[in-house]
Amino acid sequence: MTLSFEEITEKLRDAIRAENPGQWVCMCDVFLDSVVYEVEARPVVSESGATPVAPVEDQHYQRSYSIVDGVVTLGEAVAVEKQVSYVPLRAAVQLQAAVTDTEGFVWRCNVVTFGADKPGVIWWDKATLTAAIAQFEGARVFALSEAQHQEKAHPFGKSVRDLVGVLRNVAATSTGIEGDLVILPAAKWLRDNLVGCQEQGLEGIIGLSVDIKGQGVITTQGGKKYKSLSAVSDVTVDVVYNPAAGGQIMRTVAAVPEEPSMENKVTVVAAAAQGGESQEMSAIKGELTTLKAALCAQTLSQELSASKLPEAAQDDLRTRFSGQVFELATLQAAIKGSKELVDRLTASGMVSGTGDVRIMTDQRDKHVLMLDDFFTGKQNSFKAAYQEITGDLRVTGDLRNATRLTASVVTTGFTELLGDSITRKMVAEYNNSGLDAWKKVAQFGPIFDFRTNRRVRVGGYGDLAPVAQSGAYAAVTTPADEEATYAATKRGGTEDITLEAIRNDDVLGLRRIPQKLGRAAARTLYKFVFDMIGGNGNIYDATALAVAGHANIGTAALAKASLLAGRLAMQKQTELGSAEPIGIAPRYLLVPSELETTAFELVVQPSTGLLMPTAASAVNQTNWEIIVVRTWADLNNWWLVADPADIPTIEIGFLDGREEPELFVQDMPNVGSMFSNDKLTYKIRHIYGGAVLDYRGFYGAIVP
Repeated sequence: MTLSFEEITEKLRDAIRAENPGQWVCMCDVFLDSVVYEVEARPVVSESGATPVAPVEDQHYQRSYSIVDGVVTLGEAVAVEKQVSYVPLRAAVQLQAAVTDTEGFVWRCNVVTFGADKPGVIWWDKATLTAAIAQFEGARVFALSEAQHQEKAHPFGKSVRDLVGVLRNVAATSTGIEGDLVILPAAKWLRDNLVGCQEQGLEGIIGLSVDIKGQGVITTQGGKKYKSLSAVSDVTVDVVYNPAAGGQIMRTVAAVPEEPSMENKVTVVAAAAQGGESQEMSAIKGELTTLKAALCAQTLSQELSASKLPEAAQDDLRTRFSGQVFELATLQAAIKGSKELVDRLTASGMVSGTGDVRIMTDQRDKHVLMLDDFFTGKQNSFKAAYQEITGDLRVTGDLRNATRLTASVVTTGFTELLGDSITRKMVAEYNNSGLDAWKKVAQFGPIFDFRTNRRVRVGGYGDLAPVAQSGAYAAVTTPADEEATYAATKRGGTEDITLEAIRNDDVLGLRRIPQKLGRAAARTLYKFVFDMIGGNGNIYDATALAVAGHANIGTAALAKASLLAGRLAMQKQTELGSAEPIGIAPRYLLVPSELETTAFELVVQPSTGLLMPTAASAVNQTNWEIIVVRTWADLNNWWLVADPADIPTIEIGFLDGREEPELFVQDMPNVGSMFSNDKLTYKIRHIYGGAVLDYRGFYGAIVP
C-alpha cells in the first residue's frame, strides 16, 4: 500500500509510543529509511507504588524502520544528540590596515557610521556623536568570553584582565567616527592574529562591536521612528569574530607559487625595491600581479570542481576568492572548513529539520534563539533574555528610555520576538499533543468568511427502467437532497506576562504559558469534533445523529455480537433518493477510556498489537482501528465511524485554511496594558467551524 507522509509518521509514532508506555514521544524527523524522535522523561513510580523514582533526562533516538503492508518494523534505537550552532551578529566596525607602527599594534578602525544602522532600529545622530568625541577618545577595548557576552549587565564594570586596547586619535569624518585601535602589550595574541590574518589574506575574521550608553530618545527620520541618543555618557568596545559585511582587514598581497619563467622578473623587482621604482619596474610588477590573479582564478576553478562540495557551498567560496590573489593553502583550508560544516549539518547522527540546528546570521536570530531556548529549557533566565533584547537593564517596563544602545539592536521589538517564540512552542505543543485523532474521522479544509457554509448532498437515482423497441424513455425520478450548514466561530482568550513575573524571573510559570496554550487549543478542537459524535446531538435534519429513524442506533454493551450487529447496520444503510444499499463498513471503533481494554481484546492481534485478522472470526476479519476518546465522560457508549474517504462524515472548516492557533500581542509601550497595568497581553485565537454531513457513516451504541 502507498502511505502519505502523515500516515507514515502516525504509524511510526504509534509503534514508538507502544514501546515507551507512560512517556511522551515527539517525532523530530522522518526520513525514507530512518526516524529521529525524542522521549520526554516523566516521573516513574517505584514498584512499591510509594516512592517516585527520578526520571532520566530527555533523550533523542534514531532508528531504521520499514513498513510492509501497513506493518511497522523498527530497528535498534541509537541515542543521538541535538546540536545548536551559534554565530554572533557581525559587528559594524571596520578594521583597516595597521598604521604608524611596523609591529602591528595600531590599527585604524571605523567606530560608528552616521545614520540608520543596518537593522534599521537605531539612528546614529551625527551631531550627538561628533559632540561626544571626548567619550570615544581613550575608550577601552575588551575581549570578553562567550559567557561574558551573554551577561546582561556589568554592575562592577568589565575586568581589567579582559582589557586589550584603547581608542586613540578619534576624529569625526563625513560618514562616521574613526579612530586608532592601540593594542596593549599584554594582548600580543590579538596583534599576532590580526597580522596573521592580513598576511594570509583572511578577511573579516576579527572585528569590533561598539557599546554606547547615554540618554535614549525616539527620533523620526524619513517618516520612520528610530531609537537614538541625545547625549553619550560612556563608550566601550568589544572584540568579536566574524564582523558584519564590510568589516574586513586590509591585507598585503600574498605570494603564490610562481612560474619558473618569472624568476628573473621577481629577482629584478626585489632588487629594485630598495632604490625606488622605475617605469619598467611598475610594468613588470603589474604583469606579475595579473599573472598571479590569472593563476589564482584557474586554481580556484580546479579546486572547487574537485571538492565535490554542494553548489551553494562552492558559490560561497567562489564569491570569497574570486578576483583575489591567495595562497593555495589558504583556499584548501577554506574548502576543508566548508566540508566540515556540511558534514556537521548533514551527519546521520544529528537531529535536523525541526528547528534544532540553526546557523545564526545576526543578532535578531540570537535573540530569537535565546527565547526559544528558554521555552525548551536550555536557558533558565527569562529576565536575562528580556534585558539583552530590550536594553531595559533595570526592568522598568519603559522600553523607550533603555539606557543601553548597541550596534547590534534587533529590528523587532521584544514583545513580538517573545510572541513569535511562544507561538512556535505553542504550535509545537498543539501538533504534538496527541489530540489529533479527530483528523481520522473528519475531513477538513479552508473556509473564507464567517457566513453560513452550506453543504448540499444529492441522493442517487433508482434502477433504470427497461425500454421496449421503438418505445419512449421514461423520465427518471430526480433524487432528493440534504443540506448541512455551519459557520466559523472564534475561540480564544488572553494571557498576560507581568512586569513582576519578568523581574522575579518566574521561570516555571512563564515556561508553561505556550505549553498550556497549545494544549488548550488542541484539546478544544478535539472535544469539538468528538462531542459531535459522542454527544449524539441534533444534526442537519433536526434529529439526533444516532436514532431509530436513521437505523444506526443500538443499546447493547460492547461485545463481539453487538460489534458485528453495528457493522451490519452500517452496511445496510441506503442511499438518499434511491434507497439502494450503500454497503460501506465501519473503519473506526470509538470508545471511552473505560472500554479501551475490552476493545483491544476484541479486535487486536495479541502477538503484534496490530489491527489485523488473526483467526476465522468475523470480528478479526475486519480491518478495525480503535480510537480511544479520552474526553468522553460516558463509561459505556461506543461508536462506529466509516472512513471519510468512503462517505461524508464530519467536515471541519478553518478560516483561510489556518489549522493552527494564532497568537497576537499588544506591544505598544505607551498605550494599552503595558502602560496601564505593567503587563504584556497576548491573545490566542483559533477560528473554525464544522458539522455532521451524513448520518450514514455513523453507528452509535447508546448503552443504558
